[in-house]
Amino acid sequence: MKEADLVMNTILEVLNRKYNGSIVLRLGSVLADPTTFRMIFDLMTKNTQLTHTTLDIVTTRSLIKCECGYEGEGITHKGMSNARCPICNRNAKLTNGFEFQILEPKK
Repeated sequence: MKEADLVMNTILEVLNRKYNGSIVLRLGSVLADPTTFRMIFDLMTKNTQLTHTTLDIVTTRSLIKCECGYEGEGITHKGMSNARCPICNRNAKLTNGFEFQILEPKK
């Protein structure tokens, strides 16, 4: 257990040093709700080197592609890998909305 704590603390320290107290995250709207993600981040970083780190979340919207030819926003449900087409109401393939990326903070 001590080894896991050491690894986690090292990772947190590197993140804190590299991002200088500010992390910008690109988060897909299908992957997670930004409010819930922020709450989890706050819980996980409490009493660590990242306690006072600000977290800015850039949300990417979900886009679909349907067999009927429609491409754009669809009717999605969090955590689902498919969506409904607003034109024909068929299942459509999600083509965007699963992003999870740490971005460089704005200077």
